Amino acid sequence: MWEYAVLHEHDENWVVVQGEGTAKGYIEVVFEGEIKRGWQKRADEAIGSSRIRKQSVRNPSKETIWWNYSEKTWNAENPCWGMSYEVNTLKTFRNKTDRSHKQVFEIFGVNPKSAEFVVEGLTEPLYQAGTVTQVLSKAGLDGWELVGNVPSGSNRMLRRQL
Repeated sequence: MWEYAVLHEHDENWVVVQGEGTAKGYIEVVFEGEIKRGWQKRADEAIGSSRIRKQSVRNPSKETIWWNYSEKTWNAENPCWGMSYEVNTLKTFRNKTDRSHKQVFEIFGVNPKSAEFVVEGLTEPLYQAGTVTQVLSKAGLDGWELVGNVPSGSNRMLRRQL
């Protein structure tokens, strides 16, 4: 029986990737106290749609919101190396003198205490090196061998016997 992995070029390095997962990214806003009732309706009005709010906002606790929430599934052939976010939105939650900060208070009924961008579940390489030869040598020490192109793409495939 064989297991397979895929060779990619990433951030000026070569990496070997295996597996699959779901990457998540969001701005985690922790408020100074409990978020006031009715915030969903006020957020719908500010965003313009309850459908959009339900897709992009999570409320994991009484004092926390995950804003601009997004998920991206990935696999060895299509890895997820990072997720982007809106810097201006992060600044709005952090900067209490910003005009849009007033709108945040109007929606949630309480001031934000902290706001951080969170990313989890990104693709983690099995091996990484500056050149193809170096990364293949590292993988080879664990029994991996280069076998050809991935049938559905242009990346190279590795395998090792289980």
